[in-house]
Amino acid sequence: MPVFWLISLIAIISMIAYIIIWTIVNNAKPKTSVSVQVVAIDKRDSGHMIRSGLKFYVNFTRVYYVTFAFLPEGKTKKFTVPVSGNESITVGSKGILTRQGARFISFARKSKRYMDRNADILR
Repeated sequence: MPVFWLISLIAIISMIAYIIIWTIVNNAKPKTSVSVQVVAIDKRDSGHMIRSGLKFYVNFTRVYYVTFAFLPEGKTKKFTVPVSGNESITVGSKGILTRQGARFISFARKSKRYMDRNADILR
């Protein structure tokens, strides 16, 4: 077996093992809700054309990376957010982030009055 194929096989097996371990670790952690503020949103688009006979097909993917600042301490963490889960997310908005380990679950935008009134509970 050529060295190139052996290195490729090891790389693929390593990626699959990483994904499996990441999923198991996150599934073992409890879901937590914390008070956050949206600091940055990074939208990345990618796509490519596929030719089948005389027809061309376009495969298009959009991924959002949202950076949240945990309140009140201000530590930041970036999460991958599905396109369908970003409707209420804008830079500067505050709300409740629900996560499971490093996995984004949801973001619920809350008013300033709600955040101030429940600050001690949301910590």
